[in-house]
Amino acid sequence: MTRNDRGMMLAELAMVVLLAGVLTALAARFVITIAGETNTATVIANRVDGVRLALDSVERQVRSGDMLYLEAPSGSCSAFGSGSNCLRLATEVDGMTSCVQFQLIPGSAGDGTYELRTRAYSPGWASNGSVGAWRQVTTGLAAPTSASPPFEVAQQSGVGSPALTVQLAAPQASATAAPIRLRATYVPRNALYRSSTTCSGGAPA
Repeated sequence: MTRNDRGMMLAELAMVVLLAGVLTALAARFVITIAGETNTATVIANRVDGVRLALDSVERQVRSGDMLYLEAPSGSCSAFGSGSNCLRLATEVDGMTSCVQFQLIPGSAGDGTYELRTRAYSPGWASNGSVGAWRQVTTGLAAPTSASPPFEVAQQSGVGSPALTVQLAAPQASATAAPIRLRATYVPRNALYRSSTTCSGGAPA
């Protein structure tokens, strides 16, 4: 083997090593990109699942309810357009009335997301002090807006019973992307009877 042959083999080997390095870098970049996109999709899917969980929790209470109230602006509660971030309702289970609250409030993580919380209390809470602790339903929700109020109560046309529209949203990964909003409308099963006004007098602080 001549000196020229050895030089050509070294040059070819160097070229192979260089190409292998470039291909490895491209493959690594591709894998990182795919992993990042998969992680983003998983985060968004989890947030949307959180919204569905919140809607299911509200539905379970409303379906057994007979009266709906939007809380007046005070403390954690504010008006958002024609609705509110705070809902109060009377539920009837086995002939027993309970008052239930839902509130969409800033989350404890301090990242700009919101959380939905709930609690139940006795209609006679002012005298017997029976007030349950707040329980977190879900976190990571988008901030409420006046254009899409979290809770909105309106009379159904031609029926006369109230209907509750709930609008909750999941933030996208990008701050500039519009949140993914889910909307549902529920009618309390006992709304036509309006048997309970015991939760109409306000709620504990």
